[in-house]
Amino acid sequence: MGTLGKHWTLSDETKKRQSEAQKKVKRRKHTEEEKENMRKIAKERGYGKWMKGKKLTKEHKDNISKGVNKPEVINKIAEASLGREPWNKGTKGVMIAWNKGVPMSEKTKEKISISRIGKYMGEEHWKWIKNRNELKRAEASEERRSPAYKYWRKQVYERDGHKCKINNNDCSGRIEAHHILGFAQYPELRYEVNNGITLCHFHHPKKRKEEEELVSFFINLLKLDRS
Repeated sequence: MGTLGKHWTLSDETKKRQSEAQKKVKRRKHTEEEKENMRKIAKERGYGKWMKGKKLTKEHKDNISKGVNKPEVINKIAEASLGREPWNKGTKGVMIAWNKGVPMSEKTKEKISISRIGKYMGEEHWKWIKNRNELKRAEASEERRSPAYKYWRKQVYERDGHKCKINNNDCSGRIEAHHILGFAQYPELRYEVNNGITLCHFHHPKKRKEEEELVSFFINLLKLDRS
């Protein structure tokens, strides 16, 4: 056993004996009084506060990174974990949060609410859609699933006898309720039955330009049906 400066260097044999002795000794639990005394001492001496507000330099960060990524350090970590079972062994699927179902006090809720003021809003929100046109499409898609839209579609189908109004040999596919004047361009006419016409999938316009060109044709089809 030799020395290095003021520090003693233990031999591997001594380290092994100490390790075996520590395993045999049953560790005594601290009493509440002892814990309270330790807390007071830590508070008086300012333990845990000396690094508060301080930032590590780039050089310091690099040194930590180099130290952690050294082969000998990685090997030590690997050896230490040998024989240990992972904490999540045998679990499957989505992990449930440890605090799920634990009620929060009103004070805690208020603190969380205050901490989020001005945050996660607008472009900072994780669900923010950069392309605002996509947002309009999403809103339109949601409205097409509404009870009002379903009722409008049912009325259009019943008026047209659940058949494509063009009704020729080219008809194919399921029937669809089409807005003669655009759903997005004319929101005030979205649920007007006279602004709807039943078409099969084949005759349903596929592009905006086609829709615009066929407006007068669809209006005339409905007029002929009424005459």
